[in-house]
Amino acid sequence: MPWTIVKRSKRYQKLSFLYWWDIGPGLKARLVRYESVRFLCKDTGLWCEVPVKMLLPFLKDDRRTSRSHGNWGVKVLAGRGNELAFEPPTGSKQWLSIPVVWQR
Repeated sequence: MPWTIVKRSKRYQKLSFLYWWDIGPGLKARLVRYESVRFLCKDTGLWCEVPVKMLLPFLKDDRRTSRSHGNWGVKVLAGRGNELAFEPPTGSKQWLSIPVVWQR
């Protein structure tokens, strides 16, 4: 079952991050049906793919944000373009990241 789900982000300007994807609780629950998640940059067409098995350990309850229904934020931070960074828990500054390779 080699299924991939695609998350799309536009580019953000003048911020500490370049791209941003949210993973909501509903999507996290459905991830068990997929093999990987493709993070797509809509403006450039660049994408990276992360196996679900590698992604799930970053989606812990204490790392949920206060946005929407308690989503998890995944970003490409300025100056750290070769990794996906996961927002720190509320009140913390500890980002976690996964190294990625961008493709066209």
